[in-house]
Amino acid sequence: MSHLAERTKKILRIISWTVTAGVFVMIFLFSCQNGTESATVSNSVTDLVAEQGLKAADETAYQELDTMIRKAAHMAEFALLAASAACAFRFTDVRHPVHHALIFAILTAALDEFHQLFVAGRAALLSDVVVDTVGACVGLFCFCLVRHLVLTHKRNGENWTETGPELARPLCAY
Repeated sequence: MSHLAERTKKILRIISWTVTAGVFVMIFLFSCQNGTESATVSNSVTDLVAEQGLKAADETAYQELDTMIRKAAHMAEFALLAASAACAFRFTDVRHPVHHALIFAILTAALDEFHQLFVAGRAALLSDVVVDTVGACVGLFCFCLVRHLVLTHKRNGENWTETGPELARPLCAY
């Protein structure tokens, strides 16, 4: 591997581990919120969505919407965590980076729920670990899809930097 390629790989490794650590910290900062703070944040998002067509008098629909928004947020956090971890493991030359990223995400989800046992007004739910794992799987599917598209373009000799998204360009070198 050329000096430039090795340097690029090192930079990408640092960036991907930094993003992974940042997402990990973000998840635990959200987990540190007590029940009231957490409800305030999710209710503000639910209120914005509800203003678009949900009648305020329908409390059941509002609660269902709030639950869906919370679960979607969990899934998005863990999709980002798993995809960034897969990139980090990939640039660290770990065999089977997707498997490692999935295990990392599941362990993080379990640790996150365990941590919530000690936060006032919060509870540890196995269902949240399942939702987080589904989110991680979605993120890993996206990672695999982008990687497949990049490698397919590279194998076909197409100039990915002209035909594909700029964010995927660094993946083409490996």
